Amino acid sequence: MTTAARPTWAPAKGGNEQGGTRMFGPSQKYSSRDIASHTTLKPRKDGQDTQEELQKRNLRDELEERERRHLSSREDKDRRKGGHLLLEGEIGDSDDDAEIKGDDEDEDDNDEDDTKALLAELEQIKKERAENKLRKEPSDTQESDSCIRGNPLLNNATSFNVKRRWDDDVVFKNQTRGETKTPKRFINDTIRSDFHRKFLQNYIKVHPAVPGQIYSVNDARYFDWPEGLRKYIDTVRQGKGRYPKKYSARYICSLVADFHRTLLYGGVAMNPRDRLRLVYEANPLSFLVEHAGGRGSDGKHKILSIQPVKLHQRLPLFLGSPEDMEELESYGDVQQKVNPGYEV
Repeated sequence: MTTAARPTWAPAKGGNEQGGTRMFGPSQKYSSRDIASHTTLKPRKDGQDTQEELQKRNLRDELEERERRHLSSREDKDRRKGGHLLLEGEIGDSDDDAEIKGDDEDEDDNDEDDTKALLAELEQIKKERAENKLRKEPSDTQESDSCIRGNPLLNNATSFNVKRRWDDDVVFKNQTRGETKTPKRFINDTIRSDFHRKFLQNYIKVHPAVPGQIYSVNDARYFDWPEGLRKYIDTVRQGKGRYPKKYSARYICSLVADFHRTLLYGGVAMNPRDRLRLVYEANPLSFLVEHAGGRGSDGKHKILSIQPVKLHQRLPLFLGSPEDMEELESYGDVQQKVNPGYEV
């Protein structure tokens, strides 16, 4: 059995602890890897190119003889392969020049015929494309005319002015337009499935005009709020406000999600800092909540009654039922003017 797999890194050491770390004088025991594999040399025998045999051989003559045998065998193969072709070549040598000349003339004639055929085909393609273009022009013109006639931006000049400029003034006027009519509550339900029935029950009856028991605001900034806002939150949490039930906090830190929950279950969603843009965020959400029966406020005024003074004007936002907004505004200063920030 071989001992090559045994991990031995040094010769074995003598002593009481074989293979240990105690230092004694070297013993007569050695690792199997330290023992020589061969103790005698194996000399070459006759016929195995010994030194005397190599001195007697004429290597140059042997090499030349091998080259001659190789060349002769190669010539024999070529001669056997093309012998019958050589005979035919000797017979037909006299007619080679005439045949070459005839082949050249035939090739020239074929090239000219191919060129003429290609030119004729190209002309035919050009002609077909021109005919297709003439045939399509009336239909393309008719299609463009119908598109123009069906575009209300280009034809209905009585109700729409094409040259109207959508500048900041136009945007502000559209944002501050009041809706005096009673909001229409309906959803186009034509399928009458169970899914649509549940959808109607959950969303068509959205009515944040009734005060809820949820307030949505970042309580972590309680000590940064003004005194009026802190008093309002403390009052509604204790159930001592106009709505005689205790409010609980629900805050996702997402304006759209908090607003959606307020629409479904009532309550107040607020951001007391002046971070939200009037034109792009406060006005659209206030428009939706007012059509659902609620009201949007900045803590002092109705959002939709505020005239913008610049495109990215920012202000606080409070959304909820009219009763909640009226009670909130009665506490006075509820707008957070200072934002100290937090160090991380």
